[in-house]
Amino acid sequence: MRGAIEQDIKIQLESDLLEDFGWTFDTIPISSKEDYLLGCAVGKLMMLAWRTFREKKYDATNYDLEQVRDIIRLRLPEIKHKIVAELNK
Repeated sequence: MRGAIEQDIKIQLESDLLEDFGWTFDTIPISSKEDYLLGCAVGKLMMLAWRTFREKKYDATNYDLEQVRDIIRLRLPEIKHKIVAELNK
């Protein structure tokens, strides 16, 4: 399961977060694009983890969800670096 979640993170880090969520910048006032994109990325990763659990017909426990949060927490600096790099293109 951890491998699938790590793979989802890798794919997201290779994607263009501005392409996925940047369109909203012209629609709603956002005071911090960096924080907004970080929230979008974390939300998307949590959703992908849920999808992985469902696809494998695995009933995730609170412990499993805490493990997902720990994986994402460990990768947050890398995710934030990617966001900053995209915003400064």
